[in-house]
Amino acid sequence: MLAGRVAIVTGAARGIGQATARLFAEHGAKVALVDLGPCDETIDLIKSRVSDSETQSHSCDIADPSQIESLVQNVEAAFGTPCDTLVNCAGITRDGFLWKQTEEHWDAVLNTNLKGPFLLTQAVARRLLQEQADGQPPIEGAVVNISSIIGKVGNLGQTNYAASKAGLIGFTKSAAKDLARGGIRVNAILPGFIETPMSAAVPEKVMVQVRKQIPVGELGTSDDIAEAALFLASNKAKYVTGATLEVTGGLYM
Repeated sequence: MLAGRVAIVTGAARGIGQATARLFAEHGAKVALVDLGPCDETIDLIKSRVSDSETQSHSCDIADPSQIESLVQNVEAAFGTPCDTLVNCAGITRDGFLWKQTEEHWDAVLNTNLKGPFLLTQAVARRLLQEQADGQPPIEGAVVNISSIIGKVGNLGQTNYAASKAGLIGFTKSAAKDLARGGIRVNAILPGFIETPMSAAVPEKVMVQVRKQIPVGELGTSDDIAEAALFLASNKAKYVTGATLEVTGGLYM
């Protein structure tokens, strides 16, 4: 489904990012794995399933504009063609009640969860649009932003996280309008409660109550989100842009 595509997947060292990078590689994409540190585990996982895969690990602070520019250039140099597929998956939490929330924690979450996707989407889109301006055949692009159902409904103790994920929904819709004329689609996935290292930090007594609210009765997996990202990134979704896809097991429907 992604043969010949060059993809950047952030947050690729674990969780949803790791599952997405693996699935994209299995479907023929050349994948740049991006995280704050090395993505060796993800590379090993991919190579155990796709022996001839083309993958690279890149350490990058996605909230740093200079590092973003270098990343996009390095990926193109490594794979010989501009990145045409982007999954903005990297995300962090710094939870705390509103009256206890520090400015430092607010900025950290907004920088990673919202500023980072803006910078990366902008850099990738500029490169694809530059190709068109230079008279090269247009390269269709796809951006998949991993937001959260919390960006739609809010959550106790997560004003910063909810704001960042709600902002990502608005960013997705506006970016889709800006970039449609350039053949670049932009969509968002709103995961519900997924079994990841992030959710593992939630107390079990809380998760018991969460499961009771999910109509299908269980948490989702990283693969559930990866499959949705694969669809939105592929040509099977060629007429889908500006959309938000809830993958929640029916939570908050």
